[in-house]
Amino acid sequence: MRRLFLVTAAVLLVAILSSTVATAMPSTLPGVPVTVNFGTISRPAYVWPAGPTNQWNLTACDLTINYRLAMATYRPSLGTTLWTSLGVGNGTDPRGWMSSGAPFAAQALPMTFDLDDKLNLCAPGRLDEMSYDATGPNTIIGAPIGSPTDNYGIWFDRTGISPSQRLLWGNVNRVTYGTGGNYTVQVVYHAVSGGQGTMFATVNGIPTGFYAAGWVNAPPDFTPVGKSFTGDMTSLRAFAAVQGSGVRIANWTARGCH
Repeated sequence: MRRLFLVTAAVLLVAILSSTVATAMPSTLPGVPVTVNFGTISRPAYVWPAGPTNQWNLTACDLTINYRLAMATYRPSLGTTLWTSLGVGNGTDPRGWMSSGAPFAAQALPMTFDLDDKLNLCAPGRLDEMSYDATGPNTIIGAPIGSPTDNYGIWFDRTGISPSQRLLWGNVNRVTYGTGGNYTVQVVYHAVSGGQGTMFATVNGIPTGFYAAGWVNAPPDFTPVGKSFTGDMTSLRAFAAVQGSGVRIANWTARGCH
């Protein structure tokens, strides 16, 4: 049994160091989804792409953000990880985002499942597993859900695991372990009302899940699990705060309605 410990993810809002050029597929009708490619960020930066292509109306349709996260060379000493955040906000005020860091990558063990990298959804003042509160796009049931410290799809192992651990449910090579610090991330944002939304994530295709009362060798009792957030759902902007030496965001795209 593995016990997943809470590590609070904090966003350090730094000065604007970089910008990206957004390109959009043309849309001729209101409410028709368009795709915007924000490109790659390969150095520490805090970016809010400007212009009308980065204005999203969740009441018209869901917004889907995809990107590739590479942090194989980022191995901070224990307790010093910097958190990369990518999500949406109003103006330059973050409202809902995915936070990623490498809390224990410095002590990665090659033959056991250990907690090297963490990726979890955040909202202002609600930065950890204890505040997941949604079980469906329109279903907010309150937090916490199940046993938040016993979860799936939040912690990932960069290296290998033992032969016996490979037989456990949910351990998939290059997906949950053996990742090398590389992740494919998708977050879907949905408007419940004009002032509230939900967000659900997959990391390497794995949705977030929680166990009801402790980890067992079986699928989580609650999955997928997401998090609510508040703000003006008719006027959201995508942002990225990339931190940590060698951390890189690539193929950052958003698909939704303007």
